[in-house]
Amino acid sequence: MKFMEIVRANQETWRTISISLLGKMRGGKTNIATAIAKEYVKEGWEVRYAVAPPPEVAAQVLRKPCRSSGLLAIFDDMSFLYSNIRDPSVNGFLNTYSQVRHYAGIEDVIVVFIFHYLKAIPPFMREATIRVLTGPISKSEAKMLYQERFFDWRPLKKYRKVIREYVYNHEFKRKMEKKRPALVTDSTVSTITQIPLVEDYRLEKHLVYDVKNAATGKETYRILFLNKRARIRDRGKYFDIYYRHNGKEIRVAKIAVANYINV
Repeated sequence: MKFMEIVRANQETWRTISISLLGKMRGGKTNIATAIAKEYVKEGWEVRYAVAPPPEVAAQVLRKPCRSSGLLAIFDDMSFLYSNIRDPSVNGFLNTYSQVRHYAGIEDVIVVFIFHYLKAIPPFMREATIRVLTGPISKSEAKMLYQERFFDWRPLKKYRKVIREYVYNHEFKRKMEKKRPALVTDSTVSTITQIPLVEDYRLEKHLVYDVKNAATGKETYRILFLNKRARIRDRGKYFDIYYRHNGKEIRVAKIAVANYINV
């Protein structure tokens, strides 16, 4: 079964779902998230993307009402930030996350979490609707994921064998072409599938911003409303958002620094 088939089957059944992407650097996790985004942007979904957002920022990303047919929120590099569930800000985020469809005002919601360090995954992530493992993994790491109930043991063993073939068997790697193996698990299915490499899937650069406030040096996050017709142009102190309509670009919004969420 292909990865997007699993995503669509779960989303169409449960409407609101979460996806945890686990693995080391260069495993293809952000690539998978952007592949999901490209599929749902075509259908008019709104995409929100933030890199390593503190819990209070992640909560604001989810609280903003959605006026599109669906919402896809991607949180990249969540390692370490959410390991202390006693932190009030983490609890606040978890409460928002559990009620995301009420805040968004719609039923069709996908929340994607990306973790780059396997030993810094908070326990609540084991409850994700879909869990995906990419890249190399040691035997001790596999045991940890099994003991923490992220994946069953047999699929993990099989995945480690596939990864060994991918690394050391050049013929096997050649047959994979521009793809990498990934272990995908939901409540009923556990399968090893192929994920396209980054050159096949990447959000257009002008659709994703992760910038710093020049005055404070702190990270600045913005919530953008994205779809396949959006064009965003950097004007220095503000951004113009254009939409294509009947072959022409029409400016529909002007986002200033005051509209940012500052941390």
